[in-house]
Formats: sequence, structure tokens, C-alpha cells
Amino acid sequence: ATANYFHKPSTSPPLQGKALMNVDVEGAVVIVAKCPIKGASKTRLSKHPSIGENSHLLSKAMLCDVISSISSCPYLSKVRKVLMYAPGTSEGEGIMLNILSNELNLATLASVVSGACDDDDSASARLPDSTNTVYNHWNLMPMKLSASTDQLRSSNLGELLSTALCSVRREVLCQHNDDCTSDGTNQISVQQKQQQQPGIVFLGMDSPEIPLEEVAEALFAAQYCNEALICPANDGGYGMIGIPAQANARAVFSGVRWSNELTALSQIKSLTDHGVNVRLGKLMCDIDEPDDLMQLAHRLCDLKNRGCADDDATSSNTAASTCNYGDDCLSRSSKNHLTLTPSQMSSSRYTWECLLELNFIIENDAADEQQHEGKYRVADTCA
Repeated sequence: ATANYFHKPSTSPPLQGKALMNVDVEGAVVIVAKCPIKGASKTRLSKHPSIGENSHLLSKAMLCDVISSISSCPYLSKVRKVLMYAPGTSEGEGIMLNILSNELNLATLASVVSGACDDDDSASARLPDSTNTVYNHWNLMPMKLSASTDQLRSSNLGELLSTALCSVRREVLCQHNDDCTSDGTNQISVQQKQQQQPGIVFLGMDSPEIPLEEVAEALFAAQYCNEALICPANDGGYGMIGIPAQANARAVFSGVRWSNELTALSQIKSLTDHGVNVRLGKLMCDIDEPDDLMQLAHRLCDLKNRGCADDDATSSNTAASTCNYGDDCLSRSSKNHLTLTPSQMSSSRYTWECLLELNFIIENDAADEQQHEGKYRVADTCA
């Protein structure tokens, strides 16, 4: 059954080339993030002597890169943006508001309650009058964890994602025709199906080299082809997943092996088991371990030294760097019809600045540039 679902043709043939450029990609992007708190964020990176107790600074920098990339991507101009954060406390809300408002100068809307789907009309009251305001502002969504813990753990991630999927459908996208009932069964009307309901993309904060073309493609596949798209990660998990509106919210995250080398594979099986066709996107590089950070630093330096970014040392275009393994098919995007200019591509500006401030990456003097084949390099103490 799984193979049949996986290879089953779409009911709506995918648009390609210029066709995609002429359609409106809609839906919502949900960034799933832990608040960057000292001593509690990216603690595995703290094992590196050059990072130590500053791992939370890298966590904040990577989150800023993901948020700013989503905010500035031209293909996502008509997409709702949600930041789902843990811990879902007033302290967590304050931290995320500070990042959005003060660090990134972005506007926010009232918090969305991450709870079970209901039948009230509260979502309509939350929506601003201006359409531009809807798309240009960020919704904050606290993760509602169990009473026994205030930490986000893999054991409850599936339930959290299912609940969030249901809440975003109703509270943000206002899909009100019982598409998310108490048991998750989809009851979208025939008219809604014909209207090509927008989907939702969940995106992690562990990969600042975000493939924006895949985010747009995932929303396109969900809305126009009723398909999911998943970008596997180099550790066996996945960094991004797009879910179509007709997928069963309570089922598609069930039975997944979280924090496991088979997480992505088990997620694909859960989707196909419940009748959702799946596309595979390009590989994403999660930055969890010191070795991951070292490889990221080398990629950023390589791009800078090859002139792939502008000359300003505070920014770095990384779109060409993400987990590139040569002619490996995992390095290829799911589609090649999205064209972004260098200034529109994903940027790791904040991560780059943080690595410079921590002296993880250093600037060579003129005498050393030729020896080290460029202006920037990873510090000898970090190698």
C-alpha cells in the first residue's frame, strides 16, 4: 500500500517552468523554535571550546536567519507567517517578541492559541483589515506542553505538530468547514477542494542555509497538487515538511520515530500510509553538533572567498552552499523552475556575524590571504 501511495499520480498535474511563476503561492509557514536561552539552547554546540556558554547566541543567530529569509522571500509575499515557540510561557513570548521586533524590526500580530480545533469564529476577529498586514506580520504561537514538563521533547513532538497543524488551519488560514475535527478527519467540501485550499509548511530553526525555493515549492505542491514535500536532513531527520489541506491532521505525524536516524523515512511512511503523496526535496544541513558547525563555517568562508556574496563582511549569501555533495541527487532541489537573484536568496548573515564575533571565523591580514586562499578562514583554534 505504501508503494502505491508514494508513486500514485497527482489528481492535479504539477505546473512547471513559467506556469508556477504565474500562480499565487498561499498558505502558511510555521517556524518551530526553541527560545534561545543561555544554558538551555544548542547545548551540544557548547562542547566546542570556542563556543562554550555562548551556544545560545548561535541559536538566536540561526533563528534570525531563518525568520529574515522567510520574511524577505518574494515567492512568500502572500503567505502567512507563524513563529511557534517553546517554552510557551510569558518569558518565551517576551524573548520571541524581542527578536522579531527589536532584532529584526518585524511586526507581529496577536498570539495564536495552540490548542484543539473548535468551531468558534475567534479566528476571524483576529485577522487585521489590511491584507498586506496579514502577510507582512508574524503570528506568535506558544507550544502548549504537558503539565509535567516545560521543555520540548521528541516524545511529544508528533502531538504538538498535529495540534499546531490543526490550529494554524483554523486560527490563521480560517479553514472553517470542519477540515480539522476532534479526530482529525478531513471533511473539506467539494467546493473547497475545487478552490485548491492552501497548505502549511513546518520549518525548523537548525539550518540557517534555508532552501527558499523548496519552501515555495512545498506550498505549491500542497495547494495545487495535494502533495506533501519533505526535505530530509543530514542526521536522518528532516528540516522542512509541507502538508496539504486535505491531509488528516491527527494521523500524518503519528508513529514517527522522532530524534532517530529513521525520522524522515518514518515520516514519509506515515504520510503515505494515510494517502498523502510525497515529494522529496533537497538535503538540509542541521547544525546540532560541533562538527556540523565546523562544516558550516567552512562553507560560509568558501562562499565569501569565492565572491558569492557581496563585499560587506556582515552578510553572506549561502544559497549555493547547502549540503552540496557534488552530483549527488540529494543536493538537487525538487524542481528547478524557481529563479532567485543573489539578493533574494537565503542568507546566513546573522550566523556569519555571530561566528565572526566569537572568533570562530577570522579575517586574514593581507600577508595571509594568499597563504589561506582568501580573506576569511576558520580560526586555527577551532579546526
